[in-house]
Amino acid sequence: MPNQIQAGFEFQAIFQEAAIGIIVTNSSFEIILSNRFADKLFGYDSIELLGENISLLIPNHLKDRHHGHLSNLGHEKPISRPMGIGLDLKAKRKDGSLFPMLYFKGLSFSFFRVL
Repeated sequence: MPNQIQAGFEFQAIFQEAAIGIIVTNSSFEIILSNRFADKLFGYDSIELLGENISLLIPNHLKDRHHGHLSNLGHEKPISRPMGIGLDLKAKRKDGSLFPMLYFKGLSFSFFRVL
């Protein structure tokens, strides 16, 4: 048990102090984890994003299109892929303002399954 506790502390330290925003969703695209950088970037307090659908962060005029992308991902054979290559991607903050995602060139959708 002490090793699991230590691993939990190490995960929290790395996750919360990362110099990039990290948001983790479940298979229904509900946010289950977000780190401090992501919370601040999107203008939310530490637990406000939890339980929300990832589409909350998508500009209103793009939500239908984004929903189509999510439904095409599928959970039976998920893939990791870069997002928005060659596109002018924007994200939506809590206050409704949009910001360009071009500053986040490493943005990707990655799948992993929690056992």
